[in-house]
Amino acid sequence: MSLRHETIPRHLNFSRPNPAIPWAELPVAVAAAATRWPRGSRPRRAGVSSFGFSGTNAHVILEEAPPVDAPAPAPAGPRVIPLSARNEAALRALALRHAEYLSARPDATLADVARTIATGRSHLARRAALIAESTAELERDLRELAAGRTPPAAAEGALRPGERAKVAFLFTGQGAQYAGMGRGLYEAEPVFRRALDRAAAVLDPLLPRRLLDVMFAADGQPTPLSETGFTQPALVALELALAELWQSWGVTPSIVLGHSVGEYAAAAVAGVLSFEDALALIAERGRLMQAL
Repeated sequence: MSLRHETIPRHLNFSRPNPAIPWAELPVAVAAAATRWPRGSRPRRAGVSSFGFSGTNAHVILEEAPPVDAPAPAPAGPRVIPLSARNEAALRALALRHAEYLSARPDATLADVARTIATGRSHLARRAALIAESTAELERDLRELAAGRTPPAAAEGALRPGERAKVAFLFTGQGAQYAGMGRGLYEAEPVFRRALDRAAAVLDPLLPRRLLDVMFAADGQPTPLSETGFTQPALVALELALAELWQSWGVTPSIVLGHSVGEYAAAAVAGVLSFEDALALIAERGRLMQAL
């Protein structure tokens, strides 16, 4: 805390120096008042001592960590806000408390609120999830929930102890593609971005154009995404990146199913094919079909 706040706090129980200690001859001082301890060209270090009553002593030397840049603001967009409580009455009361909090703090950001609620509270058996694009929208839906009504952009349910719902992933086939698909996730979600970059590293040597240039063409620029030779590998790359993102959130499928090119993504997620082999295979499949 002293390093972080660049301040050495005043010693709580110090008022008069011990006259038996030659303070003027020693390179030490007791902090009789809060003392500034700013960063400088040399790293700051501190010794922390602990003297145990039984004779066990410890001495640790701490050095300041490198400065860390402030995180970039979270991108705008909808957020999922999870609520949970022990029973339905407690859930309604919790929703009302959150709504009143937002009403009293108009400067609160949706991203911060969503993250705090998701990571700072226990997840109990009675649950609700709301999707909102602004704090005003979230406050409105929280009040609906508090009144016993389920808003359109919300879901409610209960988890029985020891029960884990089975989840199925369904991967779509050709025809679902569109220019810019996945761009928002690529910009906002590091896991998704790493997976899609990994897919691009496999596919770029196999395709006439770079995968991301085809998927994320600039506005108004033509893209060959609708051509089978690009459509098929782009869809499978997107689906594999989506699967990795959901699994990073703890949503793991018990069952996977694919339609057409989605079968290749399903096979990779199931472990039948490796990530790289599935992409190489779908690139060749798309090339051969495009030739016809």
